[in-house]
Order: sequence, then structure tokens, then C-alpha cells
Amino acid sequence: MTTHLKSIIAACATLTLLSACDVSESMRDKSGQDPRVMNAREIAASNGCMGCHTVTNSVAGPAWRLVAERYRDTPNAKALLVDSINNGSSGRWREVSRMASMPGYQGKISESDLDALVDYILSLGNNAEN
Repeated sequence: MTTHLKSIIAACATLTLLSACDVSESMRDKSGQDPRVMNAREIAASNGCMGCHTVTNSVAGPAWRLVAERYRDTPNAKALLVDSINNGSSGRWREVSRMASMPGYQGKISESDLDALVDYILSLGNNAEN
């Protein structure tokens, strides 16, 4: 096995572990937790979002807290994020993505699930407990 291939396998294993840790933390039932937040986290986990994103750590894509911070004062933030998730994107997060592209999820995630997920991501800029 080449050194390059070993590096790729090690990086994939690390990303998987980081994502699993964040999913565990994110999915933990907290007393008084908003049901919409828990639903959004379940949507993210079941659609594979947590393979590239976590709430607090940038993996192959930006941490969702960074997304919330970047779009906090953007009037059409929700529409921009919905478009990025539906149609994919690349180059917007070069500093954290290592040139990875966001694949398009249109037709793979329902509009209501996408709405809940984007609302959740944007809410992360407002409340450190999410």
C-alpha cells in the first residue's frame, strides 16, 4: 500500500470518527430541547450531512456554526443555503473545505426537511446551546 493511499485511509477514518462524535453530542437528548432542533439533527444524520459537516468542527465542509456566523446578517440567507444544498456548490469555503465540493441534494431531501435543517443551521448563530 502506498504512503498516499495510507494517508487517504487515515484521513477518512479521522473524518468518520469526528463526525460520529459530533453526531453523538448533537443527538444527545437534553432536557427542554426544542423538538424542531432534535428533528433537524435527525434529518442531518439520516441524510449523510454529518459525514462532511458537524455543528462545531469543520470536516470536509464548514462547521454549521461558521455557516450561521457567515450568514447572520444576510437578508436572504435561508434562500442561499437552500440553493446550495439543492444544487451543490464549491469554492465558498476554501479555507476549511480543502477544495471539497458540496453535492446537490435536490430530490434527495424533502422540502420540509430541508426547511427544518436550514432553520436549524441558521439558529446556531443565535444560541450557543444548540
